[in-house]
Amino acid sequence: MKSMVSAELIRELFPEVDEIRDPDLAAKVVQVWRRVWEESLWDDLRDVPKNDQIHDVSLVQHVRGVTQGAIAMARIAMDLYPGVEIDLDTLIAGALLHDASKPLEGTRSGKTPAGKLLPHGYLAAHMALQAGLPNEVVHIILTHSKGSSAVPPKTYEGLIVHYADYCDSDVLNIRFGHKILLSY
Repeated sequence: MKSMVSAELIRELFPEVDEIRDPDLAAKVVQVWRRVWEESLWDDLRDVPKNDQIHDVSLVQHVRGVTQGAIAMARIAMDLYPGVEIDLDTLIAGALLHDASKPLEGTRSGKTPAGKLLPHGYLAAHMALQAGLPNEVVHIILTHSKGSSAVPPKTYEGLIVHYADYCDSDVLNIRFGHKILLSY
């Protein structure tokens, strides 16, 4: 059995957690990542690839890229468009957890049984609910990609994370010569 993963290490890997103003929400995000890592077959989250086609970019890098992109997009939208109010805590929590299922969905040699049978994002959403995260964060996890749900995002926060994820993924797809995904 893997030893306990410290909260400090999760915060070191994902320093954007510290941008969440609500300490309880931030602690729950860390709790989900700790549980994912401890239940996964991976010794180090930094070794988890972004996906099975792009091994030169870690999942940690991708999650941080999506989170930073989502924060920037949200701030721009709020600055430029009066009346657009985005809950940055919800956005950051959802962005940080949007791909938390991946260490449980795959290994170096392929998909895990859960990865073969469950929609992408399901395990992270389930763990987020168990940790007491709000439905708005779970909604982001479940609607961040077409592989997660046929239901599109219904909140500003969900839309922004969805597009930040596709943007980050397509930048990498172009970089590594893969077909771009685009969005809905």
